[in-house]
Amino acid sequence: MRVALDLRALVGEPTGMARYLSGLIPELVRSSRGVSFTGFAHRPIAKSAHAFLPGVPVVTGRRWPSGLLWQQVRLPGLLASHRADLLHGTLYTIPLRLKIPTVLSVADLTTALMPEAHTAYNRLAAAPLIKASCRRATRVIALSEATRQDLVRLGYCGAEKIRVVPGAAGSAYRPAKNESERSAIRARFASGQPYLLSVGTVEPRKNLPRLLAAYALARGRLGTRTPPLLIAGPPGWKTGSLSRRLDRGVTGVHYLGRVSDSDLALLYRGAALFLYVSLYEGFGLPVVEAMQSGAPTVTSNTSSLPEAAAGGARLVCPSNESEIAEAMVSLWNSPAARKRLAAQGLRGARRFSWDASARKTLAVYREAYEEGIHGHDRD
Repeated sequence: MRVALDLRALVGEPTGMARYLSGLIPELVRSSRGVSFTGFAHRPIAKSAHAFLPGVPVVTGRRWPSGLLWQQVRLPGLLASHRADLLHGTLYTIPLRLKIPTVLSVADLTTALMPEAHTAYNRLAAAPLIKASCRRATRVIALSEATRQDLVRLGYCGAEKIRVVPGAAGSAYRPAKNESERSAIRARFASGQPYLLSVGTVEPRKNLPRLLAAYALARGRLGTRTPPLLIAGPPGWKTGSLSRRLDRGVTGVHYLGRVSDSDLALLYRGAALFLYVSLYEGFGLPVVEAMQSGAPTVTSNTSSLPEAAAGGARLVCPSNESEIAEAMVSLWNSPAARKRLAAQGLRGARRFSWDASARKTLAVYREAYEEGIHGHDRD
C-alpha cells in the first residue's frame, strides 16, 4: 500500500500538529510492513522536519499562496501521478474530489466551538472545508474521545467512521536524573530558583490572562516565597495587548518566547510545578510531556485534558482564577503533595506511546483501504 501524507503542517514554524507528526511518522515507518510513504506539501517543509522523515520522500510546491488552494487544486493530480493508494490528511482537510480512500486527522474543533479565537481566514475558508472533509473521508482519526464526541455532536460525521488515536511524549521527555541536573536547569532558566512553568502559543484559548491573574492571587498569599512563573511559547494571534504586556514584564513572570524542542524538554524537567489551564484542547500533548518529565501538573477539567492527564494531574476549572491560585498555593506549600502528584503523572504518561499510536494508525489505514477497494459508499 502506497500512503500519501499531507505534510502542510511542516511548512513554516512548528505547530502542535507538527509535533504530533514528529512523533508519529518515525514509528509509522518503523512499524509498517508492506506500506510505503510519500509526503506532499504546498511549499518546502522546514529543514528541521527532515530529521523525523527517515526514508520518506517529500514532493513540494514552490509558489502556492495557500495550502488549502494547493490541496484542492494541485494535490489530486500529484497523488494520481505517484499512484497513491491512500491519502492521510493530517491537517483537518482533504481534497473533496478524490477517487482513492482517505484518512483524516482532526485534532480539535475550535473553529466551530471557539470561532472568536481564530483568524478570519480560518473561520471563512478552513472551517467549511473541515466539515465537508470529515463527511468525505473514509475514516476520521480523532486525537481524543472528547474530539470524537464533538465530531458526532456537531454533525461532522457519524461515529462509525471515527477512530481515536491519541498522541504521546517522545523519549526526550524524562525526569531529571538527580538533583544536580535539576539544579543546573534551574540555574540556566531561573537564576537557580525552583519555578512554575506554562507552555503554549500565546493565543486566546490558552487562557493566559486568567493564569496571570491566578498567579497574582497566589503571590498575594505566598509573598516573598512565591516562585517565578516561566511562560514558553511563540506569539500567536488575537493577543496583541497580552503580548505587549508580557514583553513589558509582569511581576514574577518571565516570558521566554519560542524555545527549541531541546530547551522545552529541559524546562519540563526542571519545573517544580507545571500549569496548563487551557480553555479547550483536542488532546493536550504538553500535559503528557510534563508528566513524563516528572513535573507535578495542574490542568483544566474541560475538553480532552482529563484524558491526557489520565489520573496523573490535579484538575481545575480554567475559568476560576481562585481555584487555579489555590492549586498553586496548596501544592507549593506541600513538597510531599508535589512529589505524590509527580509520581501519579509518571504513571499516567505511561498510558501513551508513539508505538501504540502508530499501530492504531496503520490499522485505520488498512480499514480505509479495504473499504475503498471494495467500493463502499462514503458519507
